[in-house]
Amino acid sequence: MEQFAEGFTSKACYGILDLFVAFDQQALDKSSQDFTTFQTPLGAKQLTCIPMGYTNAVQIMHGDVTFILQPEIPHVTELYIDDVGVKGSTTRYELTGGGYETIPENPGIRRFVWEHLNNFNRVLQQMKKVGGTFSRKKLTVCAPSANVVGHKCCYKGRVLDESRIQKIRD
Repeated sequence: MEQFAEGFTSKACYGILDLFVAFDQQALDKSSQDFTTFQTPLGAKQLTCIPMGYTNAVQIMHGDVTFILQPEIPHVTELYIDDVGVKGSTTRYELTGGGYETIPENPGIRRFVWEHLNNFNRVLQQMKKVGGTFSRKKLTVCAPSANVVGHKCCYKGRVLDESRIQKIRD
């Protein structure tokens, strides 16, 4: 967890995505479906998808998402099972006189935000190609900090999440 969280430290901004209904979308190989047969009042039934509690379901899910996003790992994104974090730039392109560098096409958009949104879009498009969807309730597009496996990561570094410390105190 330490190494994973460290990969998200000192970034200009963050994006967090959570795969929606991810485990229920993992098809069970046709040759394995016979092993899942069970009797019901309606007759014999077989599973066609890997259920959440299935042996190795987490490893299968993590492996599939890693394969899908491998062109963007580790420089743009890293994932933890079905949670996908998108890393911002390592700099905010701060100008010596104050302010931030902007993109020439639109001086109202900061360069580090533009770069982050382009990276974020590539991650979304990779998942879209394979039919993956993300939960909009858990979506964070561009934030100054993010909670990554119990650590608050921000531009200045990484600290333990205060809510976790309070749980220990309580």
